Amino acid sequence: MKNKKLLIFLLITFYCSLIASYAEVVNKVVARVNNQVITTKDLDDYCKVLIFRLPDERDNPSSGGDKFKEEALEKLIEDKLILDAAKKEGFQVPSLWIASKLDEIIASYPTIEEFENSLIERGLNITLLRARIKEQYLLRQALEKYVHSQITISPQEISRYYESNSLEFSSQTKFILWIAKSTDENFLRNLGQTIKEKGVLHAEKEHQGSIIKIESAPEELKEEILQILKTMQEGEYSIKEIDKLPHLFYLEKIVASEVLSIDAAGEEIYSYLWEKKFKVRFSQWLEELKGESVIRIYK
Repeated sequence: MKNKKLLIFLLITFYCSLIASYAEVVNKVVARVNNQVITTKDLDDYCKVLIFRLPDERDNPSSGGDKFKEEALEKLIEDKLILDAAKKEGFQVPSLWIASKLDEIIASYPTIEEFENSLIERGLNITLLRARIKEQYLLRQALEKYVHSQITISPQEISRYYESNSLEFSSQTKFILWIAKSTDENFLRNLGQTIKEKGVLHAEKEHQGSIIKIESAPEELKEEILQILKTMQEGEYSIKEIDKLPHLFYLEKIVASEVLSIDAAGEEIYSYLWEKKFKVRFSQWLEELKGESVIRIYK
């Protein structure tokens, strides 16, 4: 009896040891950031959230496979460093913020069932999602203190950039056209004649709902429509078949591209300069954090 109990004890010990060894292999440590470890499970969970693509995620890796994992690990390490800085500042995230953001995400889905299915498909759960939302707020607060608050763009910088790069800021070429479609090609010919003789506004009034006005840049138009317009002059109409259905095209006007004024381009220049300074300052800050930390990555 004693031998049997001893044998059972040894078997249990062996299997526990085997399970522990297996778990260690499956969930091995892939990196250390100061006194924190990052395991394969941590990285897998992080990847799932990245693929879910929460709003406000910073520079998400977009590729798949090994490269995606490498980029995700690098970003996870950076997040750990930033979260450490946030914790040292004592930043807080009220539960109401998390609940509101979660409600916002859920509301972006047609139904609660589709939201839940989306989580299941990606191997996520509400707990992981809540944790990531909280981290987002902490990351945002740290970035505000150490990066955003140190970026300024003066009116003089905007003026200098505009003077050196004014040709970059041009309005798009735009087509102003009218389109009608009908299985009755005679109707379209009569409509075109009405436009020619009485003007497009009269034709629109006379055939309300049959002809619509469109203002579009070339790249916003179907290629076959664009090719038709390129053969036309302002004030001309043309009847062509598109998708096996006769269409009437009336080209009212081509609005040519022109250089924008500094007032019109100012907001775009500000955004460009701000983003440029943000990247520089953010990189500097990350290097500072890395220089103060012990980071090890295990292959």
